[in-house]
Amino acid sequence: MARKYGFRSGYVEAINQVSGTVTVAEGETTATVSFDEAMENAPAVVVTPAQDGANAHVPAATTETTGFTVELDAEAGADGEVFHYVAIDDSRY
Repeated sequence: MARKYGFRSGYVEAINQVSGTVTVAEGETTATVSFDEAMENAPAVVVTPAQDGANAHVPAATTETTGFTVELDAEAGADGEVFHYVAIDDSRY
């Protein structure tokens, strides 16, 4: 039986995967990430803080094939918050 690919099935064969870090500059509440090459579809994006106390999210409306925007949840523009991100487009074609 062939496996179903996708995040819900738990079996992912990602064609496009990009990871890195993004910094929300001091005094700012958002930061934008642009991909070197556009993905086939808008990716799923996960951000995690590099230090304690920083929280952020990626609004679905800002996720595109060419990049995404990170928004701080609290402590808006504290002192240059750094986040790690992974963006995955799980389309197989």
